[in-house]
Amino acid sequence: MAKATTALLVPVVLAGVAYGGAKAYIYFSVKGDVDKLVQQASLFADINYGGISSDLMKGSVSVDNIIISPKTIEDDVEIREIKVQGDGPGFLFSDTSKISQQTPENLTIAMNGLRIGLDGEMYRSMMTMQAQQAKSSKIEPAKPCYFGGALDPEDLRNLGYDEIFANAMFNVQYDKLEDKTKMEMSFELEDMGEMTASFAMRGGSSPMMMAATPGIEEIRFVYESNEDYLNGTKKYCAEKLNKSVEDYISYLANASDAEYQRYYGFIPGPGIRKAVGDFMRGEGNLDVRMRPSKDMKPMMLSQYRPSDIVRMLGTTVYVDGNPVGDLSFTIDESMASNFGDKSYGNDKKKRPERKKVTYTFQKTDISRLPQYIGAQVKVATSDGRQRQGTLISVDAKMANIEQRLHGGKFEVHVPLQDIRELEVHRLLKTADKSKN
Repeated sequence: MAKATTALLVPVVLAGVAYGGAKAYIYFSVKGDVDKLVQQASLFADINYGGISSDLMKGSVSVDNIIISPKTIEDDVEIREIKVQGDGPGFLFSDTSKISQQTPENLTIAMNGLRIGLDGEMYRSMMTMQAQQAKSSKIEPAKPCYFGGALDPEDLRNLGYDEIFANAMFNVQYDKLEDKTKMEMSFELEDMGEMTASFAMRGGSSPMMMAATPGIEEIRFVYESNEDYLNGTKKYCAEKLNKSVEDYISYLANASDAEYQRYYGFIPGPGIRKAVGDFMRGEGNLDVRMRPSKDMKPMMLSQYRPSDIVRMLGTTVYVDGNPVGDLSFTIDESMASNFGDKSYGNDKKKRPERKKVTYTFQKTDISRLPQYIGAQVKVATSDGRQRQGTLISVDAKMANIEQRLHGGKFEVHVPLQDIRELEVHRLLKTADKSKN
């Protein structure tokens, strides 16, 4: 009996030794790379970190509690975590130097918990750089709360902030079978807002190919304001300028043509001005999507009129989920030299067929759910519940949906077997109206 028990324990012990050995290999391998980077940066900054951790099953490794002390500034930059995650356990044992030649099938680099104090020299240096850039552009910086202006540290402290916490993420996914690449970048200021940019393109099996011949199919920019921050800022600035909140919103939306041109480089038409007002009055969510024509060549855009460029890019804009119908705008003579006067599609024989770009909630088969990570979804479950939010991840058993409530965010975990009906907010093409 003792021999049988010993025989059963041997595989368990061996598995434990293998697991521990793999963890140790990853730790010392990453530590060597990190220490080399710290040494290379020592001329410019002192860098210390707390520890290194890994998750073999997820294929991730993290460096925690990083403190960067620049040599020329009496201030510290603190980062809670820098995390790199691949497409499974094999990523941790792969040759990462090949990433420059071959786009990985799935790679995520995340920085969480970057802290910058409003009273520190680092933040003051950033503000000085912004002022110098404005001066070099011969633009007089606008005062805080005024059109074109940004809040300064004193204003942020009055709104209850003593420091700023930021998170950033970069993800790239390459589908070898379809030869398609998707990149996504996000930047979040905690309790303020988050901006996400994503690009879907044909090809891109190597980073150099993405830069040289992007073959872009879709570009998307999403900004989500924190509702409490947006409401607090409107009230604070309205009081500072001796206006009501509604008058302050109207002041921003209906600023003069000269002010729009000076600070943003274009003069919006009535549709965009209305969208500015709707953004400020609502939840503060902006969604810009572009699906360029196949014949569109990025290097040739400067030859066309600005209004035609919007059409060539297949641009649609949503504010709080509502489409902006009128995207017309003009530019003054100072900017006209940056564009040509070529008209897009005057020759009917050469004019490409314009795609109908419409996004709606459409019934979708659950098996296609992994294709729509990052999209808005509506889910009806077998117990009669309705869920709506952003699909942030999905695996073989569970869909994770991020919902917004009272200015905050929380995750809902929905078992796939419980989903009775699924709707995805996705592109509707004329030929696809009958498809799920």
